Amino acid sequence: MENQVSRRILGFFLAFIVMAVILVIRLVYLVQGSGLAQAGQAQSTQTLRVAANRGMIYDRKLRPLVNQQRLFRAAVMPVEQAVQAAVRQLPDRSASIVDLARERKPFLLEFPTPYVYAKGINVFEVYKRYTDQPFAPHIIGYTDGAGVHGVSGIERAYDDFLTHREAVIEVSYQADVTGSAVDGVSPTVNKSRYDVREGVVLTLDSDIQQIIREACEEAIYHKNSEELAEDPAQRKAMEYGGALVMEVDTGNLLGYASYPEFSQNDVAGSLEAEGSPFINRCFSAYNVGSPFKLTVAAAALENGISRYHTYTCKGYEDIEGQIFYCNNLAGHGNINMSEAVQESCNTYFIHLMKLLGPDNVMRMVQSMGFGSGDTLAEGMTSVSGTLPEISQLHMMPAEAANLSFGQGKLLATPLQLAKMVALIANGGNSVTPRLVEGFTDETGTRIASYEPKYASNPVISQRTAATLQEFMIGVVEEGSGIYAKPEAGGAGGKTGSAQTGIYVISDDESTEDEEIVHAWFTGFFPARSPKYAIVVFAEEGESGAKAAAPVFKLIADGLAELEGIEPEKEEGKEYPVELGENKEPPTN
Repeated sequence: MENQVSRRILGFFLAFIVMAVILVIRLVYLVQGSGLAQAGQAQSTQTLRVAANRGMIYDRKLRPLVNQQRLFRAAVMPVEQAVQAAVRQLPDRSASIVDLARERKPFLLEFPTPYVYAKGINVFEVYKRYTDQPFAPHIIGYTDGAGVHGVSGIERAYDDFLTHREAVIEVSYQADVTGSAVDGVSPTVNKSRYDVREGVVLTLDSDIQQIIREACEEAIYHKNSEELAEDPAQRKAMEYGGALVMEVDTGNLLGYASYPEFSQNDVAGSLEAEGSPFINRCFSAYNVGSPFKLTVAAAALENGISRYHTYTCKGYEDIEGQIFYCNNLAGHGNINMSEAVQESCNTYFIHLMKLLGPDNVMRMVQSMGFGSGDTLAEGMTSVSGTLPEISQLHMMPAEAANLSFGQGKLLATPLQLAKMVALIANGGNSVTPRLVEGFTDETGTRIASYEPKYASNPVISQRTAATLQEFMIGVVEEGSGIYAKPEAGGAGGKTGSAQTGIYVISDDESTEDEEIVHAWFTGFFPARSPKYAIVVFAEEGESGAKAAAPVFKLIADGLAELEGIEPEKEEGKEYPVELGENKEPPTN
């Protein structure tokens, strides 16, 4: 009896164990099955990223500098009606569309119109980040191939701020186990934050930017036209060069151009282009020439040398056996400082260097910002250029003579020359170049601004600044810069034709090798109460008076129209102001 009871208890116990094991197995199966189901669900969804958007980049008046154009991008299901509609829109791509459809997976196309109505097609209006016509490409920069991260310019400097990972348009489709889209199931569209308004506000002004571009492109047009530009120097103008406009009181960079440009929409193609289009020539260093004479004049005035100080120019100066020629080989005769600036007399400034000594000149040069780079945004810095060592200037008088009229080892950027002009035009205060003004919030409202930085102490006195302004106005009115005279408002400036020491070797033994000479014009506008510093630079332009000054005039004319400045008629005075005219002011 006891044995029977024991066997029954053991049977119940074993049955209980079996049932428990079955229950555990079932629970494990259910848990695993749930996980597999979730995995299967994830694998059955295929997502197309139609577009990704970044934060905005604005000009100083909150006008967009990116996302100005739209295009139409379609998400296409590989079903018959959708494929037929796509082929009708893009007949030239019919073969490739059919090939895409054979893969049985959704794909993207760009359509010329949003008005496509067919089962399996969703058309979206999306932003084209950059315009077909480049607009400040060196400043704005460009993004990687996916349009997600910045590679250069402002796009790179503020990449973290401009990157909005949720600012996308995505279309998700149900797919079978092979990954093919399931027909008859509507896709899910995610477009929650695509229209981003947060962004970076630059100091650039779109109107001024356009004025500079049009002036430079007109010069390039004349360069390439035998009929309109008979002067060889004119034909070289601006193919390789740049121009910029700076606000004299703040250092704000209002506009620039650097040629040749690159295409932000075809970066790979631009890599193969001639002329190094990715270099921003406004931030690069070059031989300067005569505009540098203004710093020597400033040093002389600040050290007590009168503006009426007279020197006799005989056409050359002998410095320890090395002959330095003036641009006027016959000599200017008796000439004072104002006349020396107007006529760009080299030997007068060699004479000033002797009187001042290298130390006084170099102090002025460095206080004006030469020899130091400028940071306009994080990772966006202009080069520092080069200055000779003061010890070399003392030991080598010929090197000091070269520096006095902007030659020798001196290299400077158009941006540094704009700082020099701004300092003279605003009464003597140095300015810090500025490119970023602030930011906007998600509504596009300005929320923060950076204040411009002024020097705590003036670099030159107001009296010296006013005297230099007068000299520069004389250059435009009566001197080497007559081609730069605008139609209205007047201007002050200085021409420059900078020898580089680099020669183009002639194939003809009877022809001498030709030295490469860069052309400059630096100045301010308008003449009274200056507001803008303008610098124009043309590689291999030969003559600042002919290649760069006319571009300055076109920019100043555009600014005059923008400011509403009316022309003033002057009786008895006529100046050659059109590109291609062949009157002969001094060339440097």
